Amino acid sequence: MKKHVVIFTALLATGLHLQAKTLTEIKGISKKTKQTTLSLYRVVTGHMEEIASITPKANGEFTFSFEPEYKGYYVIGTEHPGRTKDKFKFYVKGNEQINLELNDSTYVLTGQNTKENQLLEQWHKLIYKVDKEANNIKTDSFKFFTDLENTASQAQNWCADKKTGNADFDQLMHETVKYDLAFISNLYLNTQRYAPQDFNSYLKNLKPDEYLNKSLYNFPYGERLLQFLVMFKLHGSKEINFDKCLQAVPDDTIKGEYVLTRIPRAIKSYYDYSEWFEKYQQYFLTAEQKSRAKSILDHVAALQPGKKAINFSYPDANGKMVSLSDYKDKVVLVHVWGDHFQMEKEFSYLKQLQEEFKEKDLVVIGVSADWNSKDQWEKCMTKLNLNGIQLFGKYEIWEKYMIKGNNVFSTFMLFDKKGNIVSVNAPLASDPMLKEMIMKQL
Repeated sequence: MKKHVVIFTALLATGLHLQAKTLTEIKGISKKTKQTTLSLYRVVTGHMEEIASITPKANGEFTFSFEPEYKGYYVIGTEHPGRTKDKFKFYVKGNEQINLELNDSTYVLTGQNTKENQLLEQWHKLIYKVDKEANNIKTDSFKFFTDLENTASQAQNWCADKKTGNADFDQLMHETVKYDLAFISNLYLNTQRYAPQDFNSYLKNLKPDEYLNKSLYNFPYGERLLQFLVMFKLHGSKEINFDKCLQAVPDDTIKGEYVLTRIPRAIKSYYDYSEWFEKYQQYFLTAEQKSRAKSILDHVAALQPGKKAINFSYPDANGKMVSLSDYKDKVVLVHVWGDHFQMEKEFSYLKQLQEEFKEKDLVVIGVSADWNSKDQWEKCMTKLNLNGIQLFGKYEIWEKYMIKGNNVFSTFMLFDKKGNIVSVNAPLASDPMLKEMIMKQL
């Protein structure tokens, strides 16, 4: 992923001053209990892309200074850009300062800020409670539906008397109220089993087609909301397949977005993608969609057996950097794992494989990219009694190797002694086929 240039406070100290009229400076203090890397994300066609990251100073101070590419929402937060938890959106137009304080659960504006972000903070406070409930799988449904109904009622005419003098933002804020509530409600429903008769008034009157349009592009969760609303619209249908989901999207351009966001999850091989491309390319209407479709095709091609492995480097528990390329002339089995109960049985089978091949030219590398902190990762390794090469990875490994959906919790990849791909979607350790694949490479 290409990262854009960001000027930090350290550079300013050398005499470089903020003179460009379009430059935006975000200054803050992180008062989180455990300091973690903060990232700045841009919003692109309804999803987040990281453009810079920084570790706060010892006193929690951090600064992002950058020239915005567009007027609209940027996001500050932690973790994978595909997740909205612990991320906060701010309106950026250039030539401004945004001052804030982060804590373990939210943000608070401090000092000088634009009218747009002051209004956005008011809205954030209004939806804070129900947003937190939606992100907690243990939230009682009755409580959530009650709080959602109360919040929706307060939001109904919330924008009516709130003007910032920026007509573009005021229109965006009006949309934000609608789309935020739709996303929060569907985020919760996506983790629950529900029946329409249990819905409150807000959900009973939610009309997905009012949201399935290009306004989705403006929001960091737009891509996910697209998928949620399609399933909401088809809930209760006897048979749900990809084509039925696609036809549930009324806007032709957004149909193309649906195809592009869902195809990568279904891809198993270059042949599979080529078939999908041939069938659904009619929905790629914009130049950007056509370019993205080709990029996916090229990415899939680069992950086929026999292609050179895409290198990665991550620290082990002692902070030593370890790379895939360090193990030339060895067969390498990489286990990408995450925080999920189903992974535990795979570790027991993996330990058996390690023991069986301990005298052979096999190296096993564990990479975990699903943790908020290194402490949590280390505690999990202790609990699972993991040994050998274990690396504290980043979500980028999911992107490099197109690891999607539940596969982020346990994916095995095999590489030969020449550093070429054998399989990036190898059988699980519990499948005897994995042992056979390893033996063929030794």
